[in-house]
Amino acid sequence: YILRKNKGENMKSNPWSIEESPVGVHEIADLLGCSRQSVSSWQVRKQFPEPDGTVGGGKVRLWKRETVIKWANATGRNKNGAI
Repeated sequence: YILRKNKGENMKSNPWSIEESPVGVHEIADLLGCSRQSVSSWQVRKQFPEPDGTVGGGKVRLWKRETVIKWANATGRNKNGAI
């Protein structure tokens, strides 16, 4: 699909750098080598950073890849050595 910045103005199809690339719970679990349940548990226990943004009326939480990796490195949870 094509993203639109303003009406009639097209953006490139992937406007994010790899560091800013938005990731959800599934991608975070894959990135860190853990289960989706672990990621959800960290959120519930307030051990995980607040999301960088949401979509779907606030129902879907998204984080910048960079946010997740910094947190994982600081807490020793970067099992896959993601960069």
